Amino acid sequence: MRLSRARIREFFTELFDLRLSTSVIDETIREAGRAVAPLEDEMIR
Repeated sequence: MRLSRARIREFFTELFDLRLSTSVIDETIREAGRAVAPLEDEMIR
């Protein structure tokens, strides 16, 4: 959705009253990317 880390923080705070640091959000995004990396070739096919 191309949201900035700050907008993601706002989203979780407003919707779930969950306060996350920018570094936690960044690491979560990176971890998700690593998790789906093996599927990239298959998705392209």
